[in-house]
Formats: sequence, C-alpha cells, structure tokens
Amino acid sequence: MTAIAPAPLDRMALNDMTVLIVDDTPTIRLIASSVLKKSVQVLEAGNGPDAIALTRQHRPQLLLLDVMMPGMDGFEVAERLQADPDTRDIPIIFVTAMTDHESHIRGLALGAVDFLHKPINADILKVRVLNALEREHLRRESELYQRQLRESLEQLAQNSSMLEAIFDNPNEVKLVIDHRQSIVKANQYGQALLSPMFGTLIGLSLCSLGLTTLDGHAIPSEKVLTNQFLFDCCLNAKDGTVLSMAASVRPFTDQDGRSFHLLGLRDISSQLQLRQQKRVAEEARESLLQELTLQKHALDEHALVSISNREGIITYVNSKFCATSGYTEEELLGQNHRIIKSGLHPDEFYAEMLNTIYSGKTWTGEIANRAKDGHVYWVSSTIVPWLDKEGNPVSFLAIRTNITDRILAKQQLIEAQQNQMQIAADIQNHLLFGLPPQNLRGISLACHSEGSEGIAGDFYHFQRFDDHTVDLLTGDVMGKGIAAALIAAGVKSAYDQALVKLMTNQQFTGVPPSVQAIANTMHADLMQELQHLGSFVTLTLLRANRQNNCITWVNAGHTPTLLARTDTGDVLELLGENLPMGVLPDEQYVEHHTPMHEGDTLLLFSDGLSESVNQQGEQFGMERIKTLLKTGIAKAAYPTMVVNSLRSVVHDHTDFSVTRDDSTVVALKFTPADEQTCFDQGAVCAEQHLDLPRELNKLTPLRCSIEAMCDNMPEEDTQMLVLAAFEAATNIVRHTPEKLKKAPLTAVLKRSEQGVSVELIHEGHTFVPNKPPNPDFSGNSFGGFGLYIIENAVDWVEYNDPMPGLAAIRMFKCFANTTHASAA
Repeated sequence: MTAIAPAPLDRMALNDMTVLIVDDTPTIRLIASSVLKKSVQVLEAGNGPDAIALTRQHRPQLLLLDVMMPGMDGFEVAERLQADPDTRDIPIIFVTAMTDHESHIRGLALGAVDFLHKPINADILKVRVLNALEREHLRRESELYQRQLRESLEQLAQNSSMLEAIFDNPNEVKLVIDHRQSIVKANQYGQALLSPMFGTLIGLSLCSLGLTTLDGHAIPSEKVLTNQFLFDCCLNAKDGTVLSMAASVRPFTDQDGRSFHLLGLRDISSQLQLRQQKRVAEEARESLLQELTLQKHALDEHALVSISNREGIITYVNSKFCATSGYTEEELLGQNHRIIKSGLHPDEFYAEMLNTIYSGKTWTGEIANRAKDGHVYWVSSTIVPWLDKEGNPVSFLAIRTNITDRILAKQQLIEAQQNQMQIAADIQNHLLFGLPPQNLRGISLACHSEGSEGIAGDFYHFQRFDDHTVDLLTGDVMGKGIAAALIAAGVKSAYDQALVKLMTNQQFTGVPPSVQAIANTMHADLMQELQHLGSFVTLTLLRANRQNNCITWVNAGHTPTLLARTDTGDVLELLGENLPMGVLPDEQYVEHHTPMHEGDTLLLFSDGLSESVNQQGEQFGMERIKTLLKTGIAKAAYPTMVVNSLRSVVHDHTDFSVTRDDSTVVALKFTPADEQTCFDQGAVCAEQHLDLPRELNKLTPLRCSIEAMCDNMPEEDTQMLVLAAFEAATNIVRHTPEKLKKAPLTAVLKRSEQGVSVELIHEGHTFVPNKPPNPDFSGNSFGGFGLYIIENAVDWVEYNDPMPGLAAIRMFKCFANTTHASAA
C-alpha cells in the first residue's frame, strides 16, 4: 500500500467547514459570527448544554469556547466532549479573560489548540480560527497518511523478518571457487545472503565481491586464495552495500583432479558493532565521570545539597548549605532537618511533604528556613527519594536554591501593585466617576459601581443642560483593571469632546446636539484607537427631558435599559440594534424616543450585575432585577433606594464573594416637575437625598442639611431633630457588620407644612423595638440610651423595610403650630 502525504487545506474548501461559537454573551457571539461567517459555516450556542448537543449533532471542525459561563463553564464542556469518543478529537480554542498559568495548563490538558484572550480582536480571531482549521485538516490527513504508512511498514516488517531469519542462520556462506577464480557453487545461506547484493552467484568472479580490508584497502583475489589463516574482510557491492566478514580459505581437488578453493564467510558485522559500541561506551563513561565531577562542583557552588537517611538524619551536607544556614558540617551531621525549621509553615505543610517523599515520589516547593543566627531565608527545594528494589525509600537527596531575594522582591512587587491598584481606584472613584446632578426639576438620579479588581472598566457620566434636561452616559469596556479604566476615561472624554465639537459646528442656539449625532461623533473619534488597543465598548447614551416627558437613547451593544411604568407596574426592556463601539468602522448609531410619565423609573446597568453568580453558579439574572424594580414602583421608591436595594440583594445572592466582572447601576426617576427643593429659599415643601459613608467623622453633611431644611423652625426643635438623627446614624454606623462597611447610608430629608422628617435608609435588617426603651448607660446595647434619646427628641418615629435588603428609621419633628396627629 502506498502512503499519500498530507495535503494542505484548500482555502476554497473552508465554506464546507463548521465552527461552533460558544459564549454566554450575545455581543461576543455576534462579533465572532460577523468575522467568521464569510469564510466558514457558523453555529452558535449560549451555554454549555446547548454546545454539547450541537457538537454531537453537527460534528463541527472547531469549537470557539468561552471559559467563564454560568452553570457549566468551558472547562466542563471540554471535559464532557473529551469523554465522548465521537467528539474527543474536535479541536477547541478557549476564549478567556484569565491569564494565569494553571488555567492554560488545564485548557491544554483538555485538548485546547489555542487561547484567545478577551477583549477579542477581530483580525486575530479570524487568523487563529483559520490556522486552527488548517491544522485540524492537516492532522486528519496526517492520521490517514500514518495509517497507510503503518500498513506499508507492517508489510515491510514481515519481509524483513524473513530476511533476518536467513541472515541469522548460523551457517557460514560457502562458495566454491574454480581455477579461473569464478564461483561454481554456493550454499543456500550464501545464495540468500549475497544474491541480493551481487545477483546470481554462479559464474560470478571472485573479484566481483569487492573484497577489502576492514579499513578499505583492496585485497587481490590471488592473495585471498593463498591465505592460509582466518582473516577479516569486507564485501563491497556496487550499490554501496558493505558486509564485514570473517573469511577462511581451504584448497581442494575433486575426483577428476581439478583444483578448487572453498571460501567460507561468516558475518561479523554485529561483533564489530558491539566492539564499536563498547569502545564508545567506555569513552562516554569517562566523559560522564568528568562531566559529573564538573556538575557536582557547579552544584556545590550554586545549590544547598544535603542527604538524609530514612529516619531523616542528615548524613551529608555541602559547603553551600553550611554557609547559608550558618551551621558547621559537624553541627549538622547526625541532626534532623528540624534544626533549620522556621516555624512559618503549618504542620500540614510538612505532613504533605513527608507523605510525598515516603511514598517514593519527588517533592518540590518553596520553604522558609531559619539560620543559626535567627534570620529567615527562603529556598526552592527538590527532595528526591532513593528507593530500594522493593520501591521503598532508603535515603533522601535534597537540592535547594536560595531564593530569598526573589521572595522579598515578589513581596515588594505585590505591595507595589496593591498600592498602585488602590491609587488607581481612588483616582477613579474621586475623579473619573461623575456625580449625578441633584438640582434637576422633576428628575432624580442615583448610581453605584463596583470593580472586580477594585477598579472598574464600567463607567457612567452625566451632563446637565438645563433644569429639566440631562444626558446620562453609561457603559462597559471590554477587559478589566487599570487598562479598562483608562479606556473608560477616554470614552467619557470623547463624549465631552463630541459635545463641544457639535455645539461649535452648529453655532449652538440652546438646543443640545442630538443623541445619535453625539454617538456617531464619538464612534468616529474612538474607532481607530479602540481597534489599535484591541478593545471595544458597549454603552448607552440616554437623554432625559422632563419638559417634554421623553427620553432619547442610543444603545451600542449594551445591556437593555429597564423602564418601569408607574401606571401599569410593567417593566419594559429598551434594547437597540447597534453593535458596540470599536467593532465595525461603518456602524451608524440610531436614536430611539420613548415617552415617560411622572413616577416612571429607568434602570441602566452592566452585565456584571445581572451575571453575578452564587456559590452554585446560578446567575442573579434579569428577572430578579425586574422584580425588584416592580417593588420599587409599587412603593414609590427613590432612585437611591432602588440602587441600594439592588446592591444589597445582589450581595446576598453572591454571599459577598468576589465578582467575576465589574458591575454598575444607574437609576433615574421622573418626579413631580413642580417639586421644590431645599435649595430654594423660602420653600414651603422641600426634599433632599444624601448618600453618606458609614464613618462617624463624615456625618457632618447630615447636620448641615437638617439645619438648612429647618431654616424657620425654632432653634431648640432643630437641634432636637439633629440630635435624634445623629444618634440614629451613629448607632447604624457602629453596629454595621464588616461586610457592609462600604455600603452607603442614605438620608432622605422632607419638609412639609406640618414639619420636617429625616429618614435614614441602610442595607440590613429592620429593627423595631417591641416596648418603650429604657435608658441603657452601658453603651453596649442598640436598644438602650440611644433609642431613649430618639424617642424623646422627636414627635414621631417609624421603623420599616422600604425595599428588599433595606431597613429604615424615620423621625418627624412638627412645627410649633401643628399637632402630632396632623404630622402622622
């Protein structure tokens, strides 16, 4: 059978090949499909079970598989496919945001042929997928080629076995030479051995055998026939074949008196080869001994070496070990390695080490040891057990390298990186995240963002045009960490520059540029830079206008904006059809218009919020967000309450575990357009929201706001309300669980014709005293002196749970000319 060498993939045949794209993010699937569908057939799956079903049904030539997916992640999908004989050979390209060494090793063990790191670059994606398909084509062609080649080799091996049986025959080659030096007779072994080299032996002249000495000098035929001793020679065929032989010659005459010579040839090629191998082995042994001597010298110069017996008693140490530990050889020999134990590792660490080496396996790891003078030094250690015939360890060789400088440098690097991340997070929180405007008429805003690495690629930005119009920009940069945060800052800057450019070009007359004009200008300015950085941005740009009760919005591949209607209680999804910025250069962004009513609430969020997972891998999901938003509409909740409640229930869902992605949420509500605020001098009715950190030294704004709200209330009543509010606030801060330390405390101040109320809303459980509190002067009880002050300083106190995950205490102080009943 003839084996046919593998042929390269004809690119025109790509249309017949199928790639399955598996990713829980529709945007990623859309991008990958847009890039690949012109070259190959594309299937899509949004989760692991669907991916397995489509793979078994269609047998694609390649899987583009996302690692981090809810429920069944990419690694589990790969494991199940590899366990199935029908799908185990399908190549996989993992798509992941993880860059750690262990994840790559696990992926390769599961049959990964490549890794693509998020964010995905379209050009790199296409090249790597086509290369992987070509490699898969070549692999399958190679398997066919190898199978054919194996069959050919098996056939050849059968023939070779027959030849070897002939060549291995212990009989010598026997040739009868006449007086003309021609071969007149050959035995069967001789025919079998020499005919393949020289053709038909009968009639062949002796000189045709090309007899030479072992070193290549020709031997005349006359000399061969007159040689009376056993001698070594070589037979040289015209095709270059050489046989090393031991030759013997014996003359004889037949019955007719004719003279002949019997030439006996015995193959000594194997003997000569053994001699050569022995000579080479002896030379190698000498060289190895010299090399081992040099290696031992080099090892002693570089590494700390020790040998201990089965009981752990040190029997050998080199000079480097002594110099590093500070002990002399005499002090170490006969001791256990506990003499240098640092005490920095737990007992389980040493137990695992001993279990490994006593089971006959090599142990490697990093250990902190303590020198004689007390200082700690770190070594990278390899402990190799020497085993007896039964496989039991009899002694242990330990080779250690001093890595103290590297460990210290690594610790310093980690500290520097932590400081860098903290500085970056502080810069982002204080400079890059915009604060929502609070002096809008008929519009109330609240926002919150959490970065998975302390600094987020999510962002939001506000632009106030007048008392009733505001732009809200929120989005998510593909990627994480400082790089994503810097791109987010650039996107926000691009919005500002686009706004200025458009207002300048149109000779601004008081009407802001359209939302879609701003979005398309941003895209034109950002496209080239985003492609250069290999990133893209999903965003929503929304303009809220309370005057015409309408929102205008552009969605660039971002999660849908949720609109909760106050009249019906329904929650609508506002999702545009545009791709993210940075994907297609010719993308044109289209704006949409949606009417709004008083009391309607908008919720804008990133997928890091909806895709937050618990310990069982279950996502928080869109439906939970909608349910909470419906609750907020039913309870006429302020945006700050909606945001705080959402943050609280998400934290409860994930049990405060570290999220896989950044999460951002912004809430906007249309409030009564004629509602006055506390900033209006002489306002009869007023309202103000404050977000306060849970720190005792940062509650001063609460005092100032209460005093401003009570500008015409008697000073004594004002201070009593301040006292009650501060007592409640300090109690909340002091009794906050550690996991809620970073959650804000929200204060809602309201002023009516009857008086002023202060409501403190915070994440946690509602506390309602079951009886009038008695003073507790110990300072250790929430239900003691603090509650006594609150109850007696104001006219009315109410405890409630305004939203899921939130608790509230509301304190009311009446004006002097009103009654308690009217206040209630």
